[in-house]
Amino acid sequence: MADRLALDAARWRMEHAAVVTRYVMRKPLRGLACIAYSAPMVGMLGTCFGLIDAFRGWCPNFPGGVLGGLAEGFVPLALGLSLGLPAFWAYRYLSHSADQLDLEMAYASSQVSRYLASR
Repeated sequence: MADRLALDAARWRMEHAAVVTRYVMRKPLRGLACIAYSAPMVGMLGTCFGLIDAFRGWCPNFPGGVLGGLAEGFVPLALGLSLGLPAFWAYRYLSHSADQLDLEMAYASSQVSRYLASR
């Protein structure tokens, strides 16, 4: 009976350690995911502003014309995409690494539990 309680306590501690480790590993990824998902939208917002300026360019009293407004609008789009794509790639890589480590911890935990149960 005491061995069974010790085995259950060891399993609980391993599961608790896995949950804490998973939380600690995933916590910094939230900010990276926020950047990766929102940066292209910020770029699209800039494109919208540029298109608004381009439509204003059709007015004869606006300097720069249509092409100047379009060019102005694509600068924030390029900036948003250049920030968002690497952040998204880094998020996917680190998320996959965290999942792989989580799987390895679960396998090691089951091996330790199996070893303790056989003793």
